[in-house]
Amino acid sequence: MVILTNAAGGIRPDLTPGTVVALDGHLDWQFRPPPSEGTLAEFVHRRDGTGTYDPGMIALAEEVARELELPRARGCYAAVLGPAYETPAEVGMLRRLGADLVGMSTVPEVLAARQHGLSVLALSLVTNRATGLE
Repeated sequence: MVILTNAAGGIRPDLTPGTVVALDGHLDWQFRPPPSEGTLAEFVHRRDGTGTYDPGMIALAEEVARELELPRARGCYAAVLGPAYETPAEVGMLRRLGADLVGMSTVPEVLAARQHGLSVLALSLVTNRATGLE
């Protein structure tokens, strides 16, 4: 089991700063070659049901967040290259593609963990609204 965390920009309107988001999918826009197994299409967009993110650990994280009275949600994380913030046009594209959050990390670690057979829980802390949504 691996637990990953990141800071992210909120794209979905309800994901305001301070919200803890359990990832249930991702969009990989970092343009790396896919791992040795699977196709590029399989690794660009992973949504719930694919086995990438551990549903039991997501439920446990949500329960703990509820007990601590933290704002919480589930969402799809878009990983972009950086090191610059995305443009408003890019945020609009990511939103239309199904992203709820955007950041510059986490997905490479998720892919490496899954490639080695580890279960994954990934949590994003929304630190700001994505560019153009302030």
